[in-house]
Amino acid sequence: MKSSNVMPVNMESEALENLKRDMDLLITRTLMAMQKWDNNEAAITVKLTINLEDAAAEDGKGGMRAVIVPRFEHKVSAVLQAKSEIKGRANESCELVFDPDTNTYAMKSLDKNQTSLFDGPLPFSDDEDLTIDDDDLLLIDDQDDEELEINYEQAQAQ
Repeated sequence: MKSSNVMPVNMESEALENLKRDMDLLITRTLMAMQKWDNNEAAITVKLTINLEDAAAEDGKGGMRAVIVPRFEHKVSAVLQAKSEIKGRANESCELVFDPDTNTYAMKSLDKNQTSLFDGPLPFSDDEDLTIDDDDLLLIDDQDDEELEINYEQAQAQ
């Protein structure tokens, strides 16, 4: 199939000459931009789309014949890696819950079962006499350390 009007389809052929030219141009532009902006990383992506279309061509005898016409479309793009970031973290003491009334998700504070200075009122009033019996104490074993914790639920029930 050697003829002056036959063009092989490979990276060295005229069929993909525009792709090679555009790739060379983008490589040069990318290198220039990297030097200008003192950037040391870039990525070049090549996308080649091939479509085969049915067509008709003269058969040389006054008639027509069915042929397949290839269409080569390309896109060459470059991305310079310039990164600016700020890291953070959402409140980890919350759980994700779904609110069916608003049909949205929300974050709800997890109950820690531990009193802090910022909690609401205590389970007993300041002027109330709080008596703690041995039954109100709960022994907690935490890796060889023994701690006593007041069981407020039992104290509240009294």
